[in-house]
Order: sequence, then structure tokens, then C-alpha cells
Amino acid sequence: MLIATSLAMLLAAGVAAEPPAPAVQPAPKEADPLICERQLEPGSLLKKKKVCKRKSEWAEQRRDNRMLIERSQTQRTMSGQ
Repeated sequence: MLIATSLAMLLAAGVAAEPPAPAVQPAPKEADPLICERQLEPGSLLKKKKVCKRKSEWAEQRRDNRMLIERSQTQRTMSGQ
């Protein structure tokens, strides 16, 4: 019984001695890595340029492009063409 009581006290002291959990910190830049792509330059079949953006910026651009395409398709069908 004495061993169980001592063990319980040691465990309780160990839990109490742990430092408090750190506050939520903002995600580091590595969570949003830089991604580079080669894109064709307008008016050329061979010339390419390197474009680098953060992952979130690429996602935003794709979302904006998709919305523009959907909007133009919706307007075309509404006008009866």
C-alpha cells in the first residue's frame, strides 16, 4: 500500500511539473511552400518563363479562373447562344 501511495504521489508530481502547453502559434512559411512552374509566354510556342508563387496563391488563381469560366458559360447560356 505504501508503494502504491508513493507511486501515485510521484506520478501526480510529474504531471504537475510539466510546463503548460504552448499557445497556438501561426503556421510557419513552410506550411505554404513556394512552388515554381514554367508557363508558355503569350504568342510563342517555345518560349517559357518561370513563375513562382506560394501554394495558396496558386490555389486562389485556379479558383478565380474556374469562377471566370463558369460565369462566362452561364452568361452564354442565359443569352440564348
